[in-house]
Order: sequence, then C-alpha cells, then structure tokens
Amino acid sequence: PAHKSSNEKKGHSPQAEPQYIKSIKDPSYVVAGQALRALNYVDPKTAYKLAKEELASANEELKSAVLNTIAKKGALSDQKLILKEFEKAKGYETVSMINNLLVYLEHQNPEIYIPNLDKIRSKIDVIETWYVKYYALDVLKKYGEKNLKINPFYKEVFAIYLNLLSLEKDERILRYLSK
Repeated sequence: PAHKSSNEKKGHSPQAEPQYIKSIKDPSYVVAGQALRALNYVDPKTAYKLAKEELASANEELKSAVLNTIAKKGALSDQKLILKEFEKAKGYETVSMINNLLVYLEHQNPEIYIPNLDKIRSKIDVIETWYVKYYALDVLKKYGEKNLKINPFYKEVFAIYLNLLSLEKDERILRYLSK
C-alpha cells in the first residue's frame, strides 16, 4: 500500500500483536516479559492493562517488565505501587527499580519527582556491593545524560549522579564509570 501505518513504519507487523498478547501468558517469565515489553512498544494501552492483571502473580523477568510498563504510563494512581516496589527492592533488583522509578518520575511534576529523586540518592548511597552500586550509578548517569540541556528533570537526575560520584571512594566504580 502507498500509506503505511505508524506501526508498520517502526517495523512492526500488526499480525504480531496477538502473538505478543498470547506470549504474555507463557510459562517462561523471560518470554512473557519480552512479549510485554514488545506489546508496550506498539500498544501501550493494552500492555498497561495486561501488566496490571499480571502484577499479582508476576515473578522475575516478567515482574520487571510489568513494573516497567506501569512506570512508563506514569499514572498518579500507580505512585504508591512503584514506590513500594522500589523501597523493597534488594540486591541487583535495586538497579531495575531505580530505572523503573526514573521512568515513572519522568512523567511527574517537580513536587513529586524532587523528593523521590532524594529517595533514589539515599538508596544508592547505602548500596554495599560495589558492582550493584556501579550499575545503579550508571543508570543515573545514562538517564541524566539523555536530555540534559532541555529538561529540568534530567538535570536533577544528573546532579544527583555527579554528587554521588564526587562522594564515591571505590576505585573500581570510579574506573568503570569513567569509560
């Protein structure tokens, strides 16, 4: 056809969408998580609805995709959920939840995002495992660099990254972040 839909322009075939929806119920959390991420790319409204349905039973990779899908919508009604998941995250899961909280906060106004960016700073500050702290700082760095010149949210994120970096004493973290 002469006119392509926006999904076809992105390389998405409309025939794939039912497969994504079906695959969200796959017993493999990796398959289900990737299907939800793909669906969120082409149909965020349906992906959000399915993510909310899967939340209670989601584990591992699927839970990460579910929370990311919910975070991307940025609905105020999901703030408590995102913060609760962020606060209970331990170990490497902390890195994923820092990213999800940033994705969520990106859609909020400064009255919401400033105090929550402080929560991110505090959580990163007490991470003891050096490589988890490195990945958490790297998330901040990449997020902050995204749109630094235009958007005040990204400037705040990058300022927190620079502050935490200035306080960091672990040579391994400093070496890897300088690459």
